[in-house]
Amino acid sequence: MHRLVQCAVRDHAWENGTLGTAISAAAERLNFITKLSMQHVWRDRGSLSTNAQHVEAVWHAVRELEARDTPAWGQIAEPVLDLRLWVLRHLNTISDVARAVGWGQVLVADCERVLGPEHATTLNSRSGLAYSYDLAGRKSEAISLSESTLALRARVQGENHLDTVVSRTALASIYWSVGRVQEAIVLYEQTSTDRARTLGEDHPRTLTLRSHLAGAYRRAGRVEDAITLHTRNLTVREREFGANHPDTAREQYRLARAYETAGQRQWAEVL
Repeated sequence: MHRLVQCAVRDHAWENGTLGTAISAAAERLNFITKLSMQHVWRDRGSLSTNAQHVEAVWHAVRELEARDTPAWGQIAEPVLDLRLWVLRHLNTISDVARAVGWGQVLVADCERVLGPEHATTLNSRSGLAYSYDLAGRKSEAISLSESTLALRARVQGENHLDTVVSRTALASIYWSVGRVQEAIVLYEQTSTDRARTLGEDHPRTLTLRSHLAGAYRRAGRVEDAITLHTRNLTVREREFGANHPDTAREQYRLARAYETAGQRQWAEVL
């Protein structure tokens, strides 16, 4: 829709007192973007720009309500901010890092202003932007934002909340990527314990975290600990998923690497 027509429609809705209703209806129609799988987003990434433009147009209408100090405009804004968060997630999915960083920076500022720093959408936006920084290679910014977001989540949502656990895992991954292995190990150990308690010892997410922890052990020179953990994981994966499952094969490869690091090449060759 041409911008002059958009302005005319918006002004007409304002005069009729229906702009808030129109925004809510538009947000509801755009809600489909929150249900798209990562595979769909990647496969149909050409449509992301169009979806982002639609979401941004709705947000501009929200800003009209704010500028005119419309009662309850913040409640109308909340689902639109959530849509903008999903656009950020989709930009990260397709690794459009330049757009993701710019979009995320504006989004975080808007969420903090409208919803407050402790709102779930604000915290999720901060996590999304931290991931954008990480993808862009801006590690110091990714670490700083991830650390402050994790501290906020632990205080507001609790140490054992799922979102707190996810943030802790993300920070551990960034630490590992920049060589801060000891700090990564501390977080991986805590998160692995949390996952085992809430999901179970043999849950796939628990096994994945323990595999990351074993990799950190190996990098830190704790090779025997790495071998023990990979061996335990491999036993569970073979029992639960079968010897030919991709996750089982990956675990087997990681165990072989740990044996090689330990100088036990004969066991690596057996695997």
